[in-house]
Amino acid sequence: MTSVDVSVDIKPAQQAMLALGGIFQQQPYLVLVGQRLLAWVNQNFVQHGAEIPWAPLSPNTIASRRGGGVGAQPLRDTGRMAMSFVSEVGPGMVTVGTADQMAVWHHFGTRPYTIHPKNRKRFLRFTVAGKGVVYSRVVHHPGLPARPLLPSQIFAERLATDVLTAYLEEVTRGLR
Repeated sequence: MTSVDVSVDIKPAQQAMLALGGIFQQQPYLVLVGQRLLAWVNQNFVQHGAEIPWAPLSPNTIASRRGGGVGAQPLRDTGRMAMSFVSEVGPGMVTVGTADQMAVWHHFGTRPYTIHPKNRKRFLRFTVAGKGVVYSRVVHHPGLPARPLLPSQIFAERLATDVLTAYLEEVTRGLR
């Protein structure tokens, strides 16, 4: 199964802790980094692109949304995708991502594609802005724009460094 994820290596954190002469406890640090990355993902959905602004919704997408598209926001129709992100701690790294296939399509975007009726249906039924409900035998979709759901690797490492700085301050406070 395809997924979208970002991983952070903690070797720099281990080196920083060793330089202080302390024993690095990687599990609490990795959990904190995972929580911070998940918080960033949530912020990304709220801001419609925290690092890279997302493309606005097309008029046809807005017209097809529940309630006629009032207050329609990119990737927030049900909230299911935003809730699908998880954090996994492994040896020396933390990974945040989702296995939701739709998240992969939205994160990277898609090329134009053709939609055909399924289940022996002869027509597709969809809503077009300004026209209402339309029936067609085929739809040539222009493709989805890329709307990055996760921070870039560089930004994720910066977030992990921020967590490390706060973690080191907390640890050194305990040594005083």
